[in-house]
Amino acid sequence: MLSQAGKLRLAAARGDVGQVGELIRAKVPVTPDQEGRSAFHHAAACGHTQIVKMILDNQLSPVNQTDAGGKTALHLAAAAGHMQCTQVLISLGADVNHRERLNMNSPLHEAAFSGFSMTVDILCRAGSDANASNRQQSTPLHLSAQAGHNQCARVLLCGGSSPALPNTYGDSPLHTACRYGHAGVSRILLSAHPLTPVNMRNKNGDTALHI
Repeated sequence: MLSQAGKLRLAAARGDVGQVGELIRAKVPVTPDQEGRSAFHHAAACGHTQIVKMILDNQLSPVNQTDAGGKTALHLAAAAGHMQCTQVLISLGADVNHRERLNMNSPLHEAAFSGFSMTVDILCRAGSDANASNRQQSTPLHLSAQAGHNQCARVLLCGGSSPALPNTYGDSPLHTACRYGHAGVSRILLSAHPLTPVNMRNKNGDTALHI
């Protein structure tokens, strides 16, 4: 049988504002599931901004509360491209540069890899580090190049992301775009020349042209 806390998590994920309100008034605790995600995380992941605000307004969860993997509600909202929820979380004090534990990704890494350019823009304008490197030393621009997200690459370049930084393998974002066959991102990065080091060699001695 589903516990009261489980019902709260389910209602938050579904966006059922009425039921969430009833459960909050009944003093149901905002406890996490096996993945460490509470109703707050589920609401953010599904883009239910009103429920996110209800939980925070009632001081039922810290805004930077992490799940079992170290992801905050902002990571989850950004990864799903929920712009309004992202904006609200930032306005209420969410840390735009918090790193999750597995890959050391920031919310900007998550949004860039998922291809949500408008969310990327929101995070950049809010002070997210456009050159933050994750566990593989990849920046958000590397992840955007890997996934082939043209508009994200444009926004990141405008937001100060460097096309010259190497990852663990010595690959620049241009190497990465070429490695994954993304001609569009490659053209965008080449258009940023001379900032983009077209003859930069990775740890194997390869330029992007070799790849």
